[in-house]
Amino acid sequence: MQVFTRISAQYRLDLLSILKRAKAQGIPVNLNQVRSLAMRENGRSGIFICPDFLPAFIMSYLKDSAPKKILDCWAGIGAMLFPLVQRFEPAVAIGFNKSVSESEVTNLLYPETTIDWRLGDPLLLLDDVGTRFNVVIGCPPFGCRLTSLTLPLENGLVELHDDSGSLLILKASLLLEPGGVGFFIVLPRFTVERGERKVYANLERFGLFVDAALSLPSGTFAPAAQISGLLLIIRREKPSSLFVGELTPEPNNSDILLKNLKIRKAGKIPQLGTLVDPASFRSFPTLVAEREVESLARSLGLPPTPLSEIYTEINLPKRTQEEEFSDLPNAVYLPIIGRTPAVSSLANLQIKAQNYVQIVLKPDKAIAEYVANFFNTPLGQKFRESLSSGVTIPKITKSQLLEAVVYLPDLETQTEIIGIQSALTDFLAQLETLQRQLWDRPRKAKDIQKVIKSLNREEGFDAWVESLPFPIASILWVYHADANVEHKVDHLFHFFEALAEFTAAMILSSYAADKAFYAQESGTWIEDNDSKYRDWVVTSTFGGWRILGERLAKVTRKLLDDKDKRERCLELFGFPNAEFIAMLTDKRLFAVLREVETYRNRWKGHGGVVSSQESRNRLTLLESNVAKIRQVLLDRWDTALLLSPSSSDYSEGVFYYQARKLVGTRTPFKKVVVETSIPMDKRKLYLLHENQKRPVELLPFFRLMESPKTHQNACYFYNRILEDKVRWVSYHFDSDAEVICPDDEVYSALSLLRPADNNTGELNL
Repeated sequence: MQVFTRISAQYRLDLLSILKRAKAQGIPVNLNQVRSLAMRENGRSGIFICPDFLPAFIMSYLKDSAPKKILDCWAGIGAMLFPLVQRFEPAVAIGFNKSVSESEVTNLLYPETTIDWRLGDPLLLLDDVGTRFNVVIGCPPFGCRLTSLTLPLENGLVELHDDSGSLLILKASLLLEPGGVGFFIVLPRFTVERGERKVYANLERFGLFVDAALSLPSGTFAPAAQISGLLLIIRREKPSSLFVGELTPEPNNSDILLKNLKIRKAGKIPQLGTLVDPASFRSFPTLVAEREVESLARSLGLPPTPLSEIYTEINLPKRTQEEEFSDLPNAVYLPIIGRTPAVSSLANLQIKAQNYVQIVLKPDKAIAEYVANFFNTPLGQKFRESLSSGVTIPKITKSQLLEAVVYLPDLETQTEIIGIQSALTDFLAQLETLQRQLWDRPRKAKDIQKVIKSLNREEGFDAWVESLPFPIASILWVYHADANVEHKVDHLFHFFEALAEFTAAMILSSYAADKAFYAQESGTWIEDNDSKYRDWVVTSTFGGWRILGERLAKVTRKLLDDKDKRERCLELFGFPNAEFIAMLTDKRLFAVLREVETYRNRWKGHGGVVSSQESRNRLTLLESNVAKIRQVLLDRWDTALLLSPSSSDYSEGVFYYQARKLVGTRTPFKKVVVETSIPMDKRKLYLLHENQKRPVELLPFFRLMESPKTHQNACYFYNRILEDKVRWVSYHFDSDAEVICPDDEVYSALSLLRPADNNTGELNL
């Protein structure tokens, strides 16, 4: 393998040349080595290699059938076909290739195989096969051109118009024997686009039925693409229902999914399988969103109400008239694309009217202002997501709204909430007036200060601090409890430094979970010609964490705007609430950190004795920045759990963990029970978002651990490398504020931030 790696370094961009060179030197090369090389090259070779967990799942599915005839209608380099041939040794195995280079790769990889490789257009090659198969597999290229195909039926000819990959799947499936099964990898659009000439809409006419549609998460096809996919299982027998779930590389989940598929049983979570009406199924993410809406609504105590019971009409814009909508009373304007807020007035439309639908409500059932605000809540946004369908630009259709279910309180409660909202609006107007007067009439400052104090700011601050994760809440509490002005200044500097490290670590942890994705994207946040910046990871500077966090946030915002990478990005972050990830990547947060960093450099470098007045001035400036941070963070952490897991039970693919909820300023922490689809290590910390089952493992840049002297639990932040040990500091625990100890996990995490160390996984000091 080492010799092969040296050869690959010389021919990085040409996989075929690497294989030829290896063969010339008598070096054996297998499929796993080629797959590993393709991952390292970030897809630059241009050759798609199916991940190994897909053929493994197919082999497990077929283990009791021992297929004798297998066809791969688009074999590529044989990553799906060859493992099946090795396992089952069929009498007939045929693989189609359209690419000359991929055909050459197969000849080099499998010189002694029994596979009959055929080169040409697969749609035409199918005409000359002349036999039927127990198993047909295929992974046609994504984004094939649209074309037409005419096929015979008993009552005449049928002309279909679809992408050539979908047409190939149909034509290849027609070669299945009775009882045979087809496995095909497609884009989610296959089941979404249901035009009368599309393949999916016509399968049944040809005696073919989708038995199962298993979602493949974003990143499955990395580094070639970050988009999600589907593994379709097609048979000639019509199932009573469609089995859907999510197939991932995790063996335990894969085994349970397969078991549920075989016995046609719903799993404990949709990812482990569920049975649905084929006519209603659009996509797995939409299905999951529907289940999340139901779960969230139950937790809020909101009853389901068919939308048809509360509206009188649903109107699309009238494009032939000057006014797209008639200005009707008690009407909501719901955007059919994106996350733009819904409104209850034509005057408040924020995008073009053609991108809205007008829902006119029954006045004895619902209030437009309330329903509009409902659509803008996290539950409402998830509701909108569950209705959105389409490939290029997901949108809500009128037909989906006609069958939709919303979750609303009774009319009396709606009225009460609107009244409270009105009072809040008045209150905000008063605050805005006070703010304007403060700057327009400086001499009234003391009067305005009295009004502000009457608002009980201290109580509000306490409640906010208690809603924050313990690592940063504990520092704010120390600041809040200390009466000494100079000490307060120091505590706030500690808070901002910890916040910079905490935020950067949160984002970095999400990307670190996927090595291929990290390698593909990380150059935008770790490459730097400035050696001073490069070495900051060893000394863990405030500026280093701030710059890293700022870069990570910028990259994240771009990824979320990229339609091909957005889903994968959200998946890596654990599918957080939209407001949470917006908070974590908010430009204002890093602007505050930049300003505080300037103060720190200026004041720390000034030296000398600081007068009491100067200390008060500094405290005022820092407290002003805390207020800005509060505006960004608000209550966004309410939908996320920072967890320290302990004991667990496991049942049918779901882990039930007892965990400590690390929130607020006080210990011992509240214990909660959480359900996850993956195991958690009790030595580590995790972030789990509301209504999600897949926690994000956090990198060890902050830890909850016992202090060596007092043996009390405290939060420690990574501070620096001292020779061969790691220095940790606690910003809230004075009794044992420093811990120095060896820590290999920290070295491994730090190597992510050192470009030169990434190849070895070791930190070179």
